[in-house]
Amino acid sequence: MGTKGFLSDDVIFLAPLSEEQRHSEAYLDWLNDREVTKYLESGRRPMTMENLVSYLEGAYSPDSDVVFLGIFPIDLPTHIGNISLNINPLHRTGSIGVMIGDKNYWGRGIATRAITLMTKYGFQELGLHKLWAGSYSENIASIKAFHKAGYTTEATLRSEMFLDGDWHDKTLVSIIEPKYLALELLTTYRESTQWSKVQ
Repeated sequence: MGTKGFLSDDVIFLAPLSEEQRHSEAYLDWLNDREVTKYLESGRRPMTMENLVSYLEGAYSPDSDVVFLGIFPIDLPTHIGNISLNINPLHRTGSIGVMIGDKNYWGRGIATRAITLMTKYGFQELGLHKLWAGSYSENIASIKAFHKAGYTTEATLRSEMFLDGDWHDKTLVSIIEPKYLALELLTTYRESTQWSKVQ
């Protein structure tokens, strides 16, 4: 999978992590920052460089069903986060996870852009039928990011997750291929209409 042009819009691009980025101390610091990992399973215990490298080796192995990409500003080779797509080949479904590790990029809509790019890739390039994600219900920012990318809330699982000594609900969001195609057609129509008005 190439580099800068793998998946991109006018603000960010997604690309596989280089060997240097996989061994980055800054990346490791994100995973040991409680504010960054509060709602991530990886935040339950300290992360070592050995653990991180081992995990990424699995994600990038040839037989892996995971698409794991770094998130980068379009004009800088600065690693600011990750997005992953875990594929179930049998059912043609995939679950998405996203993390913006660099706090300087929080609140800028980066997660929504990354989700949108990965969603397009899952449907158009991998031929998947449904994509979904799960989140602690109080993680409003994450849920909103998926909603803005076209996902809808599918269910709330009561007392599904345990965090900080208490049980928490889990919200599932999803999008299926027919809805995605409809949204793409609507976007194309709106863009063509605006272009006609300009002309």
